[in-house]
Amino acid sequence: MKMLSRTASRVSSREQKQPQTGKPSVWRRFKSAFRRQWMFYTMMIPGMALIILFCYVPMPGVALAFKDYKPALGIWGSEWIDPWYKNFEFFFKSDTAARVTFNTIFYNVHIGFSQQLPKQQQRGPAWRRAGRVCVCG
Repeated sequence: MKMLSRTASRVSSREQKQPQTGKPSVWRRFKSAFRRQWMFYTMMIPGMALIILFCYVPMPGVALAFKDYKPALGIWGSEWIDPWYKNFEFFFKSDTAARVTFNTIFYNVHIGFSQQLPKQQQRGPAWRRAGRVCVCG
């Protein structure tokens, strides 16, 4: 019985020394999750790199639509256009706007369906028929 009371007193004295905070900190939770699933996080690196490369790096180019671009000054050195819609107005008043818009939509839809066709042909005969109906009409 004495041994049990000594162990209980040791545990209670240890608990008294540690601060009672409730949840562990965010950093500690991240470290423990990383230790448990480090392979998963390592496999995420190439995908995250591609997202950053193709989604976030081109973002400064979006500002180009609202600038009076001068190549010598660059994107950030060029002046902002006074009415912000001036470049859009120029584009939609041009003769080729309808053709360019149609071609963009057509090629995006065509490429989207043509990439799905090989996937559907691998699935089986019912999916092959659905693919022929979608593509051939």
